[in-house]
Amino acid sequence: MKDDANTNDRGLTRIIQFSSGLSLGLMAAFLFSLKQVTPELRCELSFGTWIAFAVGAVLSWALWRLAFNRGGADAASGAIPLLSKRGRRWVVVLGGVLILGTALPFAFALKDLAHSETVEVVQGLSVAVVTLVVVGLAFWRLTRFLEADSRKTTDAKPDGAPRQCPPGPPANQAQSSKLKG
Repeated sequence: MKDDANTNDRGLTRIIQFSSGLSLGLMAAFLFSLKQVTPELRCELSFGTWIAFAVGAVLSWALWRLAFNRGGADAASGAIPLLSKRGRRWVVVLGGVLILGTALPFAFALKDLAHSETVEVVQGLSVAVVTLVVVGLAFWRLTRFLEADSRKTTDAKPDGAPRQCPPGPPANQAQSSKLKG
């Protein structure tokens, strides 16, 4: 049973790494190929587009690999060990490169906009960032709630089996006693 859980965890990790790498690679390729925004959207596919795709995909994959390879959870406490100092440094560096790799092409694509249009784009971008932060915080709070609820419903037994409800009368006996009374 434990092997099935490990296999499922590895499969989910691979799906996350692949989908994140693919999406960030595609985003990097699109932003690199974006040559003009106004008066019409113009993209040019070139060798650099493929390089941008590869770099975005590899950096995303490397970041998730660092995040998921922390040595696993401690069997006794269930705590996940923290990354080493070197691992944290790599996460910060890779995260910073991915953020810059997203922001710089976007800013470069907006270089030909008039000031009033730039203000509108920044306002729209601000609304999008605030919305994503609110949704992210809601998911974070929901995750914390569900983890706390899971800890409450799991007994502190060494085998980690779920807590059983105390036995009560079978459902048909409880109904028959209500009918008699």
